[in-house]
Amino acid sequence: MIAAAGLIGACFLPWTEYVFQHVEYSGFRGKENEGILTVGSQWIPHTLFAMVSLLLFAAGKEDGKNANILVAMLNLVWAIKNFILFTICSRPGMFGECPQAKPGLILVVVFSVIIQVMTFLSQYKTE
Repeated sequence: MIAAAGLIGACFLPWTEYVFQHVEYSGFRGKENEGILTVGSQWIPHTLFAMVSLLLFAAGKEDGKNANILVAMLNLVWAIKNFILFTICSRPGMFGECPQAKPGLILVVVFSVIIQVMTFLSQYKTE
């Protein structure tokens, strides 16, 4: 539960910053009209995956464990996709600018890994 809350909170922290253009992106504000990156609000899928995962943890059924593994894996894949998308250089080459990764983006990946590990380690009672 703490990892899911941390994941949602990390979406609102700064993820990357383009230093020379003074533009900062987060999971909440990933679209910039005059900026480089237009990816939309990335906090919505992470929040949805975290909430569904919490519900499946709370249900405590063996059938829900497999669904929870799937939901947590989708969340982890989404976090890795965001990490790659937000940290890729905008214009590769000699004059390209690479964004500086902020702790929020790293926390999103870390919390997603924790949620995934917890789905594997959770034990449900069989009747």
